[in-house]
Amino acid sequence: MILPFSKELQETANNFSNGNFGLWFYKLVPLDDRNDFKACTLNAGNKNVALFYRETYDRVKKSGELKKLLEKKHGDQEKFCRIHEENGAKVVRISAELQSPLITGIGKTHPSEVGMTFDHTMGIPYLPATGIKGLVRLAHILNLIDDKDKANILIYANDRNKLELDDTHPASLIPNIFGGDLNHGIELE
Repeated sequence: MILPFSKELQETANNFSNGNFGLWFYKLVPLDDRNDFKACTLNAGNKNVALFYRETYDRVKKSGELKKLLEKKHGDQEKFCRIHEENGAKVVRISAELQSPLITGIGKTHPSEVGMTFDHTMGIPYLPATGIKGLVRLAHILNLIDDKDKANILIYANDRNKLELDDTHPASLIPNIFGGDLNHGIELE
């Protein structure tokens, strides 16, 4: 096993229980130099790497520091919403609880072959705003397609005789709500 960072960081990484798990996951990765430098456990085995990361993350989760940081972040977000609400903005609050595990950012590169998305300052998994915006936009488009009157206005055959949704048409409201390019359509087939 090799640790591609200084001895001081190696000592910290070997006893990691507090701090930024995202930093540790991406920067302080133990590598198995006998097996194509894949991510490995501290015992240099690469068979149970996912369990190794899970156990390490669970130790971080139990940290009182992380709980304090999350409470502060939630408080700051609430203040932000309250200020804008007082200035006339409509604030939508959604609370949800996962019914199954969720991983975001699995397309990112990592020696374990599966990356994840972590908040840069706290090192915890999160849903990026761009992903939420994309899901809301998709739901909006599906509602447009389900509305027969709007679908008749917005759906047309392109030059390849494929159906497209004109997401620039004022009836779509897409540029008003989501912004974006005003000169393209979304292919439906």
